Amino acid sequence: MDLSDSHIEIYPPNYREAILNQQDFYLQFPVYSQDIESILMKMIRGFLSRHDILYLRDVIVTVTKELITNAVKANAKRLYFKNKGLIIDNPED
Repeated sequence: MDLSDSHIEIYPPNYREAILNQQDFYLQFPVYSQDIESILMKMIRGFLSRHDILYLRDVIVTVTKELITNAVKANAKRLYFKNKGLIIDNPED
């Protein structure tokens, strides 16, 4: 996957080293795709392996995907309200 023109940000670029050194790392992306899922699965597997809790993989993957789905829905809702000129905090809108 070519990350150079896709707005995908992995920090630090060598997240495997960050996992080994117990440093923070993140993955930021505008659209969830197969490429993103592949990177995310590698990150989760690496992190869980490092802490010898790989048995939690399926649960962590399920929770992570649910969080991503909810975030996408929330962002879509906010965008809808913004495009319609409505105020999301206003119960009448």
